[in-house]
Amino acid sequence: MTHELAHSLGCSHDGTSAPGIEKAFTPDSRHCPWGDGYIMSYLQEDIRSMQFSQCCKYDIQRMSWSYQGGCLHRNSSRTFPLIRYKLPGEFLNLDLQCKIRYPRLSRTYFIQRWSKRSCRGSCIVPGEDYGPASDG
Repeated sequence: MTHELAHSLGCSHDGTSAPGIEKAFTPDSRHCPWGDGYIMSYLQEDIRSMQFSQCCKYDIQRMSWSYQGGCLHRNSSRTFPLIRYKLPGEFLNLDLQCKIRYPRLSRTYFIQRWSKRSCRGSCIVPGEDYGPASDG
């Protein structure tokens, strides 16, 4: 969803240049290689797959200050924002999330090393197999 929204905000795929919705400029991400694995590629190898490349950030900036992007700077909302509830990771530490996910196992711990690389929470029980952390 973020990838597609970035197209709407003026980004082309990393490593390319293509006409966009704004006539005042052409999105240009030729200086940000596809292989770097940011959101505007389809690679998912590390944390970069959840970040925008510098090229995409620049194109979003250009789009937001163009004539067509002017609406992004106007707040025409007449309602109050929805109440935001905290996610489990904001009030439960990672080891506790693993203990909640696997309540019958006495020693369950979060695997920091594997989880950062895959952007997924993984739990381990010493001497046993591992699995995903709590949902949310």
